[in-house]
Amino acid sequence: MNMFCSSQALLEIEFNGEVGTGLGPTLEFYNLVCKEICKKSLNIWRDNGYEDKDDNTYLSPKGGLFPKPLAINASESKVKKCCKYFNILGSFVGKALLDSRIINISFNPVFLYLVVNYPILSKYIIGRNSKHPKILRKWKDVGLFVINMVDQDLAKSLKHLMKYVQIKDQYIEQNKSEEEIKSIEVDGAKIDDLCLDFTLPGYPEIELIPDGEKVSVNMNNLEEYIIKIIDFTICCGISKQVKAFR
Repeated sequence: MNMFCSSQALLEIEFNGEVGTGLGPTLEFYNLVCKEICKKSLNIWRDNGYEDKDDNTYLSPKGGLFPKPLAINASESKVKKCCKYFNILGSFVGKALLDSRIINISFNPVFLYLVVNYPILSKYIIGRNSKHPKILRKWKDVGLFVINMVDQDLAKSLKHLMKYVQIKDQYIEQNKSEEEIKSIEVDGAKIDDLCLDFTLPGYPEIELIPDGEKVSVNMNNLEEYIIKIIDFTICCGISKQVKAFR
């Protein structure tokens, strides 16, 4: 693909030891690559809790394929390997577009949107780092809307956690005490009862902050926890993959 992806000549494939060239083998090549790139064993796509533990499983999420986030402290070899897959896939898709080939890969629309509009990731970062409450609130609302298209179960959990934040904001406006804020309950449970820590839901190996596994989520840092999850899911955790594919 590195040799031929930028060529204007039509790419045709011939398989070693098999008779025939042209459209048939070429379409078979595209179909085989499309299938292999969906393998769970590549460890590059979100599996959204896919229960089949077999590494030979081919993922087909309801919402389409979306990059699995990379930890900030991920090893250089892991990042390089992951980005290499996305770079090859980007070349493959680009050549398919040039040659007017229809490829059978179901990408998540959010992933394709971020690829086409890559600079928008910088806007996410600006919103995330803003100290202005209205900008930050808007950033969270947009983030939750986007995550709902990526992982509905995660979005549902975050919306539930947002109820604690909303009640907390009301309590602060009413000048409630610190003890009253700590005792906030949603559906009969305090935030401490949920036993959350600063790791990414579904990916316990990814820490949202240094030593996040040892940091419990409470009413004081809950909003930061939500922001970090949004950030890792649709921004900093996938920016390298999106750039490599692009």
